[in-house]
Amino acid sequence: MVRAVAPLLVSKHVDPAVVVADQDGRFLVSLVSGHLGGANALARRVAEVTGGQAVITTASDATGLPALDVLLARHGLTPAHSAALTGLMAALVRGEQMGVVDPLGCMPLDDEWAALLTPLTPEEADAWPGALLVVDWRTPTPDHRVAVVHPAVLALGVGCKRGVPVTQLESFVREVLARHGLAAASLMGLASIEAKADEPGLLQLAEALGVPPVFYPASALAEVPVPTPSAMVQARMGVASVAEAAALLLAKTSTILVPKQRGPGMTCAVAMRSACPHPSRPLPPR
Repeated sequence: MVRAVAPLLVSKHVDPAVVVADQDGRFLVSLVSGHLGGANALARRVAEVTGGQAVITTASDATGLPALDVLLARHGLTPAHSAALTGLMAALVRGEQMGVVDPLGCMPLDDEWAALLTPLTPEEADAWPGALLVVDWRTPTPDHRVAVVHPAVLALGVGCKRGVPVTQLESFVREVLARHGLAAASLMGLASIEAKADEPGLLQLAEALGVPPVFYPASALAEVPVPTPSAMVQARMGVASVAEAAALLLAKTSTILVPKQRGPGMTCAVAMRSACPHPSRPLPPR
């Protein structure tokens, strides 16, 4: 089975579950994507049916620990670099505490994790000696002991002329995000005016960024106070703002994070939600 599936494998983030069973169903081996793909759970389920034994070899399961990658996926948190999670999980397997900086309260507090996590303020994190998990919407600076995960809290508002190609749109948006130190993985959606709901470039941009497109009617955008209204946009679209107003509506906030940026045939702006979009009980203060 290893030989059969090897040419098809990409990474644990996208590979499906593969469980191998002997012909009598005595042993059900979780072979590929034990956590994110669900092979561990599938092996246990099939073992219940056959009366066999599920064979689970992932380190967290072998030591009775919950799986960090599953926890993050469940709450919509995307690792900036997946390899960094390996070091964190190894520290947990060694019995070490994991420090967590989570300003938006995205990490859950339940019985299986409460004893493993130590909530920290950013100031406390500077002196934390062990493994550290930081929930942040910004691009991380390299640090071998820190794993950064991105919550989906950034709302991208976009306005554009008809016919602007997606390559041009995407290049500009990514340049704006990089210039302001914002992680594309923290985007929660792309928003624009309803009149552009059929614009191929915008729809393709949302697909390229891996976020859902949302289009608001002009009447809704017109009610949103924005920092940089435009008389030209008012004359053309009937509203004083598209990019900023759409971003603020999507983020459900009144404060813009990145005001309107002008590019070739387009504008974009970014707003940020004030709370994690996958709410859970925040970690208590120490």
